[in-house]
This record gives sequence, C-alpha cells and structure tokens, in this order.
Amino acid sequence: MTALLILGGALLAVLGWLWLWLRSARIHWFWALTGVLPPLALLSGLLNLRHALLPLLVQLAGLGLLGSGLWQLWQADPQQLERLLHGQWSEQQILAVDAGQLQGQLQGQSFLPGQVLLERGVLTLRQGQDFIASKELRIDLRAHGAALLDEEFRLDILPTDSGLLPMVEVLWQDGQTAQPQARRIQRGYTLRLDLKRQPAGVDGQLYLSLPSRLATVVSGNFHVSAADEQTDPDWYRAQPQETGATDATELPATSAGSAQPLALEQLLTRPDNYLRHTMSLETVAGRQLDGEFQGINEEGELLIRQRVGKSGFAVFHVMPDEVSQILLLNP
Repeated sequence: MTALLILGGALLAVLGWLWLWLRSARIHWFWALTGVLPPLALLSGLLNLRHALLPLLVQLAGLGLLGSGLWQLWQADPQQLERLLHGQWSEQQILAVDAGQLQGQLQGQSFLPGQVLLERGVLTLRQGQDFIASKELRIDLRAHGAALLDEEFRLDILPTDSGLLPMVEVLWQDGQTAQPQARRIQRGYTLRLDLKRQPAGVDGQLYLSLPSRLATVVSGNFHVSAADEQTDPDWYRAQPQETGATDATELPATSAGSAQPLALEQLLTRPDNYLRHTMSLETVAGRQLDGEFQGINEEGELLIRQRVGKSGFAVFHVMPDEVSQILLLNP
C-alpha cells in the first residue's frame, strides 16, 4: 500500500505538472518559461485559477498522495526512506529481481547467502564455502529461548524500539588486507522475521535493514533443513526468556584487581597511547566485548581485535555512542 501511494502520487503529480504547464503556456509566454520548474508552475496555477484550476488540483492531489506514502514509509522503515532520499536505488533493484530468493546487500556489496543455519538460537546467513565465510550475517535470538520451538515464531522490530533486542552481527573480509572484519548492531534497525516449523526443517521469511551508514539490507525466503538446525530442545528450554546474550569466544579472564576504568573521552583523544592494549568494552545494551584495541578508523569507530573460534581473529567495529564503560585489562 505504501509503495502504491508513493508511485501513484509521484505519477499523478508529474501528470498534473505537465498539464498545468500546458495550460499556463497558452496564457502567456512568461508562464511558459516559469512553469518549467514545478514550484513556479504551482505559483502560475494559483495566479491563473480561472484557466488552470483542474490541473492544479490534480498536481496537489498527487503531492498529497506522495507525501502520505513517504510518511507511512518513514513510520515503518526510516532507513529505507533515508536511502530513497539519498538516491540509493541499487539495493532496491537487487531485492526486486526475485522477491522469493534471500538476497540483498552487505556493506554495500552484493550478498547472496548460500547457507542458512539455526544453531542454538543464532540465525546465520553465510556466503562462501571457506572456513571463514566471505560475508556472514548473524541474528542472535537466544533470548527468546523456548519460543523458537513453537510451530510459528514471529518477530517485528523497528528502529525506535528499545529494551533487550537481538544483536545483529555483520562479518566480512577486508578487500585490501583480507582480514576478517565485524560489526555488532544492537539497536536502530528494522527486522521482520517469520519462522514456521515443517517436518523437514524450518521455513522462514526475513527482512532486515540496518542503519543506512552500513549499507546493509537483506530480504527474502529461506529454508533451514533439519541437518542445518541444531535443535537441542533441552538447551532452548533452559534459556531464560529475558537474558542478554554473551560472546561464545572471550579472552581469558583477568583478575579484577588488574583492570582499570578508562574514560571514553580519554581513549578518543589519545588513541595511540592505547594501541594493542587489551580492554573490555561494555555496551549500553549490557553486552561485553573483550579484545585488543587496534585504533580508530576514518568513520570514528573503535576497532577491537577479538579471537573468533579456536584459530582465527576478527576486528569488531564499535561506535563510541554504543559504549557505556571501558576497562583496561593490561594497564
């Protein structure tokens, strides 16, 4: 309905403008020149109501429908509206190729997941067959526990929602260094997820739109086969319904006496003084990230190098406004 309002309103506004310009051009050559610009065409219509009332009403009706559609889009998905206003059409075209196939963009690059997993409450979309995927997207649903075992599971999240939300993790390989990179997004995104259990696995429908600066949107249908799902009902039922997710791979514990608080302003002002220092970051959502500080990138994000698995590392990107506390583990 929103798309119809936007497209229909835009078409009606353009037709009304052309009609208004033709009517104004018949009155005087001056109105023919000024009517080339839509705002001046409206002015000419207002000054010549006797001859241009009907086309003026058509254009105003089109603008009204267009404005209503944009307002509804802003209410439902502000990030998509922001991309639309910035002229970022490519990802919309990708999603329109095949609405049924799970696809989209990740960090501005084409994302075509070849494997979908549901392991211990974490939905994982992977592109690439290597041990470390070339692109990967994870949605942490562990806080929902036993609800994931229901015949139908539905989740709707808007950018304005607060509280305990699923953490979304984006992983990719840097084009120049081939080093794994990662970002964790804890709020400010749009997520619509439907899961339906079938005898052969789980059928799902997903729409995910991250903040526009991340240029990441994924949409489509998917199927998780029984072989790709780690059911373990006892584990699901053991999870509390309202609990924060913790990282599965953390650095060895450090004694509380050796950890010192570090002010965020101090880290941002003198990042070179803390390069390669091990620190623990606690986010405003209550999650913890331990790793080696790698500096600050051009976008102002903190770079934390953390062990992933048993033999790999990834560099996590954290925005300063997501950090609530920093502990220096090896001062």
